[in-house]
Amino acid sequence: MKRSKFITLFVGAHVLCIFIQIHQYSRIIKASYEKQKNETMFAVLRQKKEELTHHLYALHNRTKIKEFAIKTLKMEPISLSTIKKVPPYDNQRV
Repeated sequence: MKRSKFITLFVGAHVLCIFIQIHQYSRIIKASYEKQKNETMFAVLRQKKEELTHHLYALHNRTKIKEFAIKTLKMEPISLSTIKKVPPYDNQRV
């Protein structure tokens, strides 16, 4: 009787260890997949950041700003002599 209990306990413990190892292996694979997914997302976001940074630096270029204003917004360059001075607002005249 003791021998059959020992064999049952021994087999049961080994089966339990096998299931635990399978579960651990599946968790490792899942974590590896998540890590790979996060690394690819990080690479995409880093590339997008670089593109946006280059675009920002391009927008700071004065010649590009002037070209955009003239072509897209249909603005015309003006000189300081064409600007008229507006008198200051006086609250007491009202």
